[in-house]
This record gives sequence, structure tokens and C-alpha cells, in this order.
Amino acid sequence: MEDPAEKSKSNKSASTRREDILRQKRSSRKSTASVEETKKTSYRDHKNPVIRALSRTGYTVWIVVMAIGLILAFIVSVALL
Repeated sequence: MEDPAEKSKSNKSASTRREDILRQKRSSRKSTASVEETKKTSYRDHKNPVIRALSRTGYTVWIVVMAIGLILAFIVSVALL
């Protein structure tokens, strides 16, 4: 029968091996850029004013198209009653 101290030692070494493998996988997936460098920001906060204007215009056009679609869907649904 196996000694409990040896059994816990083998369990620790197995868990340590698993942790080492997980650390290696995580480190291989990381890019060279840090988290702060890859932080996503909105185009509305972009430093270039042309990009900011295009972003606001695109958003406005998208809202208008959605509103027109909503109105057309309502008209069609009322017409089919």
C-alpha cells in the first residue's frame, strides 16, 4: 500500500506539472503588446478629427436607416392585418 506522504507528493507534482503546462500555453498565446497597448477605444474618441467626424456621420446614418426600416416594418405589418 502506498504511503500517504508519497501519494500527496505525487499529487502535488502532477498539479505542478499541469500548472506549468497551462502557464506555457498562456504565454505562447500572448502577443508582444501589453494589455494597455491593445485596449480598444471608440472611434468617437479618436485623436484625428476626420475619423471622429466619419464615425459620428456613420452612426447617424445607421440610426436613420434603422428608423426607416422600423417604419416600413410597421406599415407592412399593419397592411397585413
